[in-house]
Amino acid sequence: MKKSIQILLLFLCLGAVTPIYSQIQFGIKGGVNMSKASLSRKDFKTDNFTGFFLGPVVDVTVPIVGVGLDLGLLYSQKGVTFENKNSTTSFSETIKQRGLDIPLNLKYNIGFNRLFGMYLSAGPDFFFAFDSDKGFKDYNFKKKKSQVGMNFGGGAKILGHLHLGVNYNIPLNNSAVISTNGEDQTNKYKTRTWQVSVAYMF
Repeated sequence: MKKSIQILLLFLCLGAVTPIYSQIQFGIKGGVNMSKASLSRKDFKTDNFTGFFLGPVVDVTVPIVGVGLDLGLLYSQKGVTFENKNSTTSFSETIKQRGLDIPLNLKYNIGFNRLFGMYLSAGPDFFFAFDSDKGFKDYNFKKKKSQVGMNFGGGAKILGHLHLGVNYNIPLNNSAVISTNGEDQTNKYKTRTWQVSVAYMF
C-alpha cells in the first residue's frame, strides 16, 4: 500500500505544477464496470461481472495546447464469478470488490468547435478495497487491500458539460490469491475492467 500512495502523491505533485491559466471544471461521474479475471492457473472457469462506479471528478485543461489532467474519487464495484472445473461437486461463487477508485489520467483534447470535442486519456489508477477477505469452501482466499493499474481510454465532450467515455483498466498487481487447504499450490488473478462512463461538468 505504501508504494501505491507514493505513486499517487507523485502524480498529484505533477498536477500541482499545471499553469494557473488552465481551465478547471468539477463534476459528477458514473458508469458501468465490466470485469473479467485473468488467472495464473486454470483451476477455475470465470465469467464476466457487471458492477458500477460513481463519484466526484475534476478536469484540468490547458486550452492552448489541449493537454490536461482528469482526477476522480469514485466508489467502485468490481468482481468475478468463479466455477470449479476439477471438483466432483461443482460450485459457482461471485466475489465482489468494493472500494475507492482513484484514476489520474493525462488527457489530450481535440476541440472541433465549442459544442463538440474528443479526447484521449491514459494514466495510473489506484484502488483501495473496503471489503474484508472472503473465501469459499475448501479454499483460502485473500484479497489485496490496494491495487495499482493503468487506464487507457477516450471519449467525447458535448456542449462543454457532458463527457461520454470508454476506458480499459489493466491491473499491474494481483487482485487476490487463492490457495487450496493443505496444499502449497496457489492461484492468482487480476481483474481487467472495461468502463463506460457519463460525467456532467459544472
